[in-house]
Amino acid sequence: MYKTIPKVREVTRGIKITEEDLNKYGEKFSSFKDLQTEINRVQITEVVTMIMAAAIKSNSSDIYFYSVGGGYGAIEGLGISKISHYLRKFLADSFLGIDLPGEQNGFVPDQNWKLTTKGESWYIGDTYHVAIGQGDILVTPLQVAAFTSVFANGGTLYELQYPRTPEEIVSLEPRVRTQLDDLAEYFPQVKQGLAATVLYGTGRQAYDPDAGWQVLGKTGSCSENGARLGWFVSYSAEPQPKYVVVVLLRGGRVVYGPTAAEIAGKIYHGLRTRELIPTQAEAPSPEFATILKSSF
Repeated sequence: MYKTIPKVREVTRGIKITEEDLNKYGEKFSSFKDLQTEINRVQITEVVTMIMAAAIKSNSSDIYFYSVGGGYGAIEGLGISKISHYLRKFLADSFLGIDLPGEQNGFVPDQNWKLTTKGESWYIGDTYHVAIGQGDILVTPLQVAAFTSVFANGGTLYELQYPRTPEEIVSLEPRVRTQLDDLAEYFPQVKQGLAATVLYGTGRQAYDPDAGWQVLGKTGSCSENGARLGWFVSYSAEPQPKYVVVVLLRGGRVVYGPTAAEIAGKIYHGLRTRELIPTQAEAPSPEFATILKSSF
């Protein structure tokens, strides 16, 4: 789920990773126990783009993001300075100002923090961890929801608000925290990847072929203090998206991203049956139309 932000920067840099790169460096990265098997069984007919980056044939290969984030061999990665810059641009380390008690800010590590706090140098392995949303980076579900809404609405990060009464809902006025319009031209490629994740990949449990509308999303799996965390972050791909759904699970071995995607799919189904989302059939969104017409 967190990987959507490195993806945006990858597009702007024009980093290109081929199937040969993935297979070659996948052998080197085998100790990370990633999804190399899934990569090998897929036919990639052209240079991997951000559509592939979202799911690398629908399975979000860590190899890809190790290479994009830290680089390897001939591949020039972004590096921690650029990754942390863009994370902060999406306010990943900031309070969002929601009117609920106990809001926590996130945390974005970098070289200066590690040297000052731990007295240690920053290593390439640290960058690999951050590139896949692991290591010392911290984000909250509310922050993930906020920066997902940026992709949904085309470049605006709003202050989160929690209206408690019908009157407050009616009088609600949006409050802009920051604009990311300078990145908006790259969002369509990221959206296509999010669509592929739900159609073909680890988020397919959220897909409802009979709904008449689509969900765009990203799964994530990680760990904290010995417990597994399963993420699914998503939004409804209507002409004017209205809903962002983030599911975070914590538990044992069965908890991982696809489990969260299944729960999110049920939430969208519940919204639809309550007529909060229109049920009439609609033309596929541009992102889904692109994926459905492609041959990969």
